[in-house]
Amino acid sequence: MFKGHLFFYAYSGAAGIAAAFDCFAASALIICHLIWLLVRIKNKAAVFLCSASFILFLSIGLLNIASNTTEFSIKDTHFNISLLTLPQFDGDLMTASASTETGEHFIVRYTISSPEEKDALIHGLLPNKLCPVSGRLESPSVHRNFNSFDYHSYLETKKIHWILVPEKIELRSCVKKSSFNGYILSWRSYLLNQIDTHFSAHSSMYIKALLLGERGAIPDDLLQTFRQLGIVHLLAISGLHVGLIAAGTYIVLLRTGFSREWSMLILAAALPIYGFLTGGNPPVMRAVVLFLFLLLSKSFPRIMSTLDSISAAALLFMALNPYLLFDIGFQLSYAVCFSLGLSKGIFKRTAGKFFGEMLAVTAVCQSTSIPIILYHFYEISLAGYLANSFFVPLFSVLIIPISMLLFLLSFIPHFPIRGLDVLFSSFIEYMERAADQMAKLPFAVLTSGKPNSVELVIILLAVFIALFLLESGNWKSYCVFTILLFSVLKLLPYISPFGSITFIDIGQGDSILIDLPFRKGVYLIDTGGQISFPKDEWQQRDQSFSIAEDILSPYLKSKGITKLDGLILTHSDNDHIGAALKLLDEVRVKKIFISPHSWEKPIMMEIVKKADKKGIPIVEITNIYELYASGASFTIIPPEDEVYEGNDDSLILFARAGGKTWLFTGDLEKKGEKELMKRYHLQADILKIGHHGSKTSTSEEFLEEVEPSVAVISVGKDNRYGHPSQEVLERLKERGVKIWRTDRDGAVEFRFYGKHGTFTSVIP
Repeated sequence: MFKGHLFFYAYSGAAGIAAAFDCFAASALIICHLIWLLVRIKNKAAVFLCSASFILFLSIGLLNIASNTTEFSIKDTHFNISLLTLPQFDGDLMTASASTETGEHFIVRYTISSPEEKDALIHGLLPNKLCPVSGRLESPSVHRNFNSFDYHSYLETKKIHWILVPEKIELRSCVKKSSFNGYILSWRSYLLNQIDTHFSAHSSMYIKALLLGERGAIPDDLLQTFRQLGIVHLLAISGLHVGLIAAGTYIVLLRTGFSREWSMLILAAALPIYGFLTGGNPPVMRAVVLFLFLLLSKSFPRIMSTLDSISAAALLFMALNPYLLFDIGFQLSYAVCFSLGLSKGIFKRTAGKFFGEMLAVTAVCQSTSIPIILYHFYEISLAGYLANSFFVPLFSVLIIPISMLLFLLSFIPHFPIRGLDVLFSSFIEYMERAADQMAKLPFAVLTSGKPNSVELVIILLAVFIALFLLESGNWKSYCVFTILLFSVLKLLPYISPFGSITFIDIGQGDSILIDLPFRKGVYLIDTGGQISFPKDEWQQRDQSFSIAEDILSPYLKSKGITKLDGLILTHSDNDHIGAALKLLDEVRVKKIFISPHSWEKPIMMEIVKKADKKGIPIVEITNIYELYASGASFTIIPPEDEVYEGNDDSLILFARAGGKTWLFTGDLEKKGEKELMKRYHLQADILKIGHHGSKTSTSEEFLEEVEPSVAVISVGKDNRYGHPSQEVLERLKERGVKIWRTDRDGAVEFRFYGKHGTFTSVIP
């Protein structure tokens, strides 16, 4: 009744959880596939138990939703907290996960006031202490752009409802608190310090990541290279790492005289402790529990198969926390595990052939992960097939075992570890160079955008076909079909008849994306930009926020955009063009349009110099400039004079697209509006309000001239300038103009087909 069928019960449980969280499309898709599988096995008992599993996990999901509440309110200011994780320090910022005495979890974000305080916190703020803290509670931010990461929902899946921002952390007021978690984290701190003390920074970041799951020291550019190659999983503790560590420990136990039974018992007891020492991160604990179930299946093969052990681990974790079903790591790890468990026919054909087996494993893993990777990250590594075939054996056979050996040798007094450290550091440096060169291969990454529901179903069906071809041993057809799938994914935006104009929420500033039907033209008006203030060296952060890297680039990728036909920089203000420098490293740009003599300002001059180095033409608009594409027309209007003076010398864009007329005014103020009205009679259905709704813009006369029916104000939430002005809002309301605001509505999009379209916003 159970052997061989636990997979179906886990599958049914996933459908129940999806239904509980209103993911009816996903639930229906799972159920349809499940029915097909059950029809094939023709087992009535399995059908009954699958139905029971669905109802059980539907109930568990609903109960978790009902109980996921907080006992605190934004008015609370005094708390007693103990750390659940070791604090992370980045410049003058300290972050940690903490728990109150009642058991509710917070994210703690504290800005450190001095180097002395930072040093005191590093050595004095430990998980075995209970500290009284005064501060304010902030609600985690919701996503404000289409397809962007929703931090609020992410924390909600972890049952965290607040970010605690302390005014001051008084270590003298902390008292010792005995707890298992504190004891484990103290040991973790000791082991991390052991690595930092005995190894160079280059070696230690790998040893800490591979053995203790601490990736904070790995540079962003290296992580990005590994992501592009689809091998970033090698830098996080996974089933591969746990399996290698367990296998090494098992061999050592056998060689030291322990029997197989005792070795397995010791291993079963030691693995959970190791999981906690790595920080108790969910991916690590999942790998540990999965390995324990695999040990159980090896000990009792008549009761439980390998696939059953994977299914049992999934059932356990979903029962303990149904929110895990929406965790990317959970989805990837179990999708891959189930696929490998169901691919016995593929591996029988390659049995005994090392490279054949490695290629088969890579093909199954890569194919299975395609829908999940595309849905969450919008791009997939084509180089991943080659990279995984090369780097997985490299890490398995050399890098992880050497890291384990060096770590153990560091505990031997007076052992000459430094010489081995130099060799290891040199070896991984060559490995990094190889990874960097592989990531630079043409077409290493395919960016197709976030698939919609229909596209996702088609991709899932394609993956099933690809795995079926592998199962039948038809490698040639598999390769041809996979290439065809990738080609279709790349072409999807170019066959879409829909266009869009999106006012991206980049805070206080402007950034507007125009994406024409059939990808006939992609234009970005301004990039936004944040003001950075000088900081001392100790305050500077490695993980600083970037509009280009954290907002614009992910949003463009989510739409499958890797190239801009034009970047229109209206004028030389930081809040309009400050992110352009970094954006030029993220996407390809065919042309940049600028206002006359705006390059005389330092920030625009930097952009012009960088564009020149990249071979991007700069078009200085001194006369009317017109563009036509896919039934749309754009007229770029320069200022009246050629002396650049600021806001009133913004480039103006008049457009016809989606059956509407549009007027984009940059930071145009009343003086510039008068000059524009003298030269042109511009009526527009949609007006992008100038200067973020400042009272110095959008005069009565200008509104009377333009006669807009819709106004869009690009403005930062709770900005320090008080934008938009109440006067401007009143003028618009008196004329019955529909107002969209990025501070209130998040990103605003007009999606159109032919001459018809509708406005939508991220925040309803």
